[in-house]
Amino acid sequence: MSTIFTDIEVLSEIKHIESFNKPFLKISIPIEHVFCELTMEKNVVSVEEAKIYEEKVMEWIEDHFVLNEIDIEDYPFFSYGKLVCDKQGESMIVYWCVIYGRVDYRFQNA
Repeated sequence: MSTIFTDIEVLSEIKHIESFNKPFLKISIPIEHVFCELTMEKNVVSVEEAKIYEEKVMEWIEDHFVLNEIDIEDYPFFSYGKLVCDKQGESMIVYWCVIYGRVDYRFQNA
């Protein structure tokens, strides 16, 4: 099975740029004479901050559900995310929203 990436040459040049004391990773990938640049900021969160955000997510869940009637699993696709499933098979994701600085959630069918 071939993939779309078989003809792409990835430049071996990966640069680590220090800007405003925040580490960045910059990758350039040539695709048929068009260069795409991807710049990602690495968010560095202290262990203490991570613990606070996770606790806030769990507090929200505890405030809105009866804990013995739900199952809670880690859901790492969202910041400090938790997958909450009830006995009827409904589920939602509760997570820390970095944009608004608060706990937020998404329902299964949203």
